[in-house]
Formats: sequence, C-alpha cells, structure tokens
Amino acid sequence: MAKPPKAPARRPTRAGVSVERRRLADGSTCFYARYTDARGRRAVVAPPGGGQSWPDWGQGFTAACNAQAEAERLSYRSSDGAKLSFADLVTHHYLPTLSDAAPNTRKNTASHLGDNTGVPTRKGFYAERAVRSQLLYAFGHLPIGAIGPNEVQQWISQLAVDGYTHATIRAKKSLLKTILQVAVGQGWLTDNVVDRARLPKAVEQPDEDRVITPRSGRRSGCSCPAKERCCCAT
Repeated sequence: MAKPPKAPARRPTRAGVSVERRRLADGSTCFYARYTDARGRRAVVAPPGGGQSWPDWGQGFTAACNAQAEAERLSYRSSDGAKLSFADLVTHHYLPTLSDAAPNTRKNTASHLGDNTGVPTRKGFYAERAVRSQLLYAFGHLPIGAIGPNEVQQWISQLAVDGYTHATIRAKKSLLKTILQVAVGQGWLTDNVVDRARLPKAVEQPDEDRVITPRSGRRSGCSCPAKERCCCAT
C-alpha cells in the first residue's frame, strides 16, 4: 500500500513581514522580502550582494525579520523620541556614565531618581512628598518625547507646593536636564525642554535682629550703653 504524500511544511510567519515570489523571464524564481517598521512604513530588504531579490525564500524571510527587529530597536532614534522611555534612558544610557563618579554623587543621584515604584518607605506626608519628588516616579513611565515644558513645569510647581527649598528644586531640575541632554546628544531629541521651565522665586529670609549684650559689646569694642539697644546691630 502506497504511503500518502507528506503535507508540505508550513512556512513560518511574522506580522509585518512578507516574502513575494516572482518568476523571471529565464524561468528562474526570485523572492522579494519586505517588512513594516514601527511607523507603519513598508521597506524592502536588499541582499548584501546587491540587487533587491533573494534566491531563497528562507533567506529573504530571515533577513526581513532581522531588519524589522532592528528597526523597532532603533525607532526611538527620531526627533520626537516616540519609543524610548525615560526609565530606559536613565537605566541604560545615563547611569552607566556615573560608574567613575564619587560615591556621594551616586548616592545623591539615586535619592533624586528613586526606584520608580511610587511606594513610600514609611507613612506620612513627608514620605509621600519624597515619592512625588523622584524623577523616575514623575517621568519614568513616559516616552522622552512626551516630556514637554508643561510636564516639567507642573512637576517643579508641585515641588514648591510640597515645601522644597529653592536649592533642592534647582538640584532636581539640573539632574533632569542632564539626563535629557544625553538624549539630545544622541539625536533622540531635538532640544532640551528643561531649558524652558522656570524655577520658583527664591524666598528671601529676613535677617534676625541682633542685640548686643554688655559682655559681647565689650568684646566687640561697642561703646553703646548697657541698657539700651545696640546701634551696631542695625
């Protein structure tokens, strides 16, 4: 009894990848491999030896899959930073630059960045305030292209509402600018939006009135009467 013919092996498939078969005038067959990139554009994968067709279906399919994966990986290298998240920018591109930094610098940076969990280490207003101030909690889930001047300004305003000092807000803003500058240097962003955000006005602390006692007045050479307000304090 004759064995039934084997069913032809099913070729693998991948969303966005296609291989078209064409017959040439001499009777031979060639294959054109195409893929869809992250922006929805169709592209042809050319073989390394030149031309646009592949002699084998499997070679064309493999090349198209590899090209599509590479296009997805590099899709954030656009002016709008559509793919690369702020958390990935920090983890894979900024933190490695601090490998030779002083321990105190790395400690302060880690404190400003946070761990992106949004979970306070303790209860109370100050714990929740600390979480809101962390860069990864505020921007970690956003693509870098989605971080605009308004988002940065709102974050700075919240820091001021939470009672952070002008110096602390300036330090956090400076770190955010440094991180986004990495993306600007790589061409993933066209400009640094932190430059357009403004710091709150620094609150001037009035000088406290000083009263010179007779003993301190004698040490400082003050000749004011002992029971009167010292004129040297003004």
